[in-house]
Amino acid sequence: MQRVQEDENITFIKGKVAKVEEDPETGDVLVTAEEVASGRKITERFDMVVLAAGMEPTTRMVKLPGGLQYETNGFLRIDQQDGIYAVGVATRPLDVNSSVQDATSKAIKCIQTLVGGK
Repeated sequence: MQRVQEDENITFIKGKVAKVEEDPETGDVLVTAEEVASGRKITERFDMVVLAAGMEPTTRMVKLPGGLQYETNGFLRIDQQDGIYAVGVATRPLDVNSSVQDATSKAIKCIQTLVGGK
């Protein structure tokens, strides 16, 4: 990550994106955003833009009842605990497809546990 941050051809902006549009004359991408650190509104021109939303679990500050175990980053531990299964983005940042696959596999484990009596 440090190499990427030091690359002069890459710009990181931590902010709230208000608008992304194409400059019809150049084809460049114009991004209008509010920088989080300064609060100022900026508009910048880029060749390409990658928008990434960070994930921080709400359980980082407020824990759920039931004595659940948490990672230091606030996500739930994946281990089964008294018939409780942590799934999807409750355990780590995931894309939609991976979250659905994880939830499906845990649902199957629950069914197997109920049917098998374990």
